Amino acid sequence: MHVLLHRPLPPGALDRLRQIAPQASFRHEMRVDAQSACLEEAEVVFGNPPAAALANRERLRWLQIVSSGFDEYAALAGGSVVVTTAHGVHSHAIAQQVVMAMLMFARGQLHFGECQRASKWDRNPAVPFRLKGQTLGFVGYGLIAQELASLGSALGLRMIAVKRTPGDCPEQLVRLSDLSGLDELLAQSDHVVLTLPLTVATRGLLDARRVSRIKPGAYFYNVARGGLVDEPALLARLQEGSLGGAAMDVFAQEPLPPESPWWQAPRTLVFPHIAGHHRDLGADTFELFAENLTRYVAGQPLLNVADFARGY
Repeated sequence: MHVLLHRPLPPGALDRLRQIAPQASFRHEMRVDAQSACLEEAEVVFGNPPAAALANRERLRWLQIVSSGFDEYAALAGGSVVVTTAHGVHSHAIAQQVVMAMLMFARGQLHFGECQRASKWDRNPAVPFRLKGQTLGFVGYGLIAQELASLGSALGLRMIAVKRTPGDCPEQLVRLSDLSGLDELLAQSDHVVLTLPLTVATRGLLDARRVSRIKPGAYFYNVARGGLVDEPALLARLQEGSLGGAAMDVFAQEPLPPESPWWQAPRTLVFPHIAGHHRDLGADTFELFAENLTRYVAGQPLLNVADFARGY
């Protein structure tokens, strides 16, 4: 079995992998393209090589990617290659990012940051507000939202959620419903967090009509995908002053071009699709791969197998 490692590796990683699969040969190569011989012989690939470079790789059986989304590998659907994702690895960091943004809005950090840059001492007590008692609405209630709900409970937030296939309402939430409850959630929530995966069914879910339903003065957070929301409609609401603010980690076009109006959007925090990243992420994704390699060698089911039909 030939294994291509297309990721930076933590110290001791190769020794660890050789213990798991002593009969395998491992090649650590960060540069791959459509002509790479290392891809031609690989049965297993760890990393996110260019999707086009994986076409017609007859020996490839398993691809472990380091992202949660796998839409770029749609061409592998229905074939002989099993794709596994890093679903769940990024959840805690993303939840921290949202809480950070919420606290920045709540404590008036955008205003006081401007005051600091202007050397202005402004003790305006009307600028900060408290989160306790406010309503946090989750559009999607998977691992990211669940991590965030545990932090939201400590902040005293009232929390509601919608998801495509709701089950029993967890104790952290006041209400959990299917997507038919989305309009009501948007109208009630002081903070709206978008965490749904981007699929055929969810693309454009927050269209212009639904963006207009977001509660006046509310704060909007997108840590999912830009294609879920009508960005011009959301930007218009920020520009007219009918939303409290927005924290945008993802956009329909990435990287965000220099001429994008989002750079100058009022009351907006712009992040470069960084919410799930941190200095130990490489080690975390390696641990997931090591666990899955153990399963692969033993012929056991792999974790986080991508479901191309569902899109997540």
